[in-house]
Amino acid sequence: MGANGIGKIFGQKKNNTTYNLARMNMLLHGVKDTEFEIYHGDTLTNDWDLLRELNPEEGYNLNISRYISTAVGEAEIVLADDNEKLVAIECGIETATQKHNTFLKELGLPLLP
Repeated sequence: MGANGIGKIFGQKKNNTTYNLARMNMLLHGVKDTEFEIYHGDTLTNDWDLLRELNPEEGYNLNISRYISTAVGEAEIVLADDNEKLVAIECGIETATQKHNTFLKELGLPLLP
């Protein structure tokens, strides 16, 4: 939203429950009440004059999903790279185990498997 955003979100819901849920959903997703206007009416009969003005062509109706994604994209996982890292860790463990076993043998203690 804001200066570089989409400006204002308009919506229309006929059912009282979904009308109130739509408004609560906007607020829960951080959309200020000045950034959206949801009208209680029937989209199919074009109850809201504002939507009739924005959409003068008969038979066309813009339907925007009522959900706003707040998900943050995840980094892509490259299995080959991760496998290389795991192989390097395994080699490090093997090297460390051999070194420890050398000390344990000198001390007469049981070796690590």
